Amino acid sequence: MNENDKPRFKIAIAALAEALDYECPATRQKTYWLLFGHVSIESFESACEQAMRTLRWFPKPAELFEIINGSATDRAEAAWLLAEREVLRVGYRRSPAIDCPVTIAAIESCGGWERFCSVPEKEVPFVKRDFLKAFGAFVHAPPRVVQPLIGEVDRLRDRLPKRGPVRIGELTGEVLRIR
Repeated sequence: MNENDKPRFKIAIAALAEALDYECPATRQKTYWLLFGHVSIESFESACEQAMRTLRWFPKPAELFEIINGSATDRAEAAWLLAEREVLRVGYRRSPAIDCPVTIAAIESCGGWERFCSVPEKEVPFVKRDFLKAFGAFVHAPPRVVQPLIGEVDRLRDRLPKRGPVRIGELTGEVLRIR
C-alpha cells in the first residue's frame, strides 16, 4: 500500500470494526497501517471482507495475515504440490525452478533434490509427512541462507574444470596432424 491507498485502508478498517462491533482506536489503525504496508490494498480489503464474514471478534494482525497468505498448513500443501510438479517436470537429473527458501529447506531436510525425486512410490506418504513437518518448522524459523536445489546434470557439470575450447587431441596428449 502507499499513501494514495490510505483512504481505502481507513474505510476497510472502519467497516471491519463496525461489522464486529469494535471501537478501533487511532493507534491500532496506525499499527495495522505499518504492519500491512507491504500488502496490496486489494488483498487487505479482501481479507477484511473475509474477516467480517467469518470472525466473531476484531482480528489480530496474525489472523488477517493468515487470511491473506493462507495458514502454514495451506502453504505447506501448496509447496508440496509445487515440488511434486517439479519432480514430474524435470526429475532428479535437472535443477527445479523452486525459489522459496522454506520449500528448498524442507526438500533438503528430506535428503536433497536427487533423493526427493527418487523416492519409491510406497514411501511417498512418509516423505510427504516429513516434508510438511519440516516446512512448518521452517515457516516459523526460516533458514538464513539456502543453496538452490541442484539436479544431477548440473551437479556433475559443476565438477568439470572450467576451460575454454579444447582442440582434438589435447585431452589425450596426442597431437593430431592433418596431411
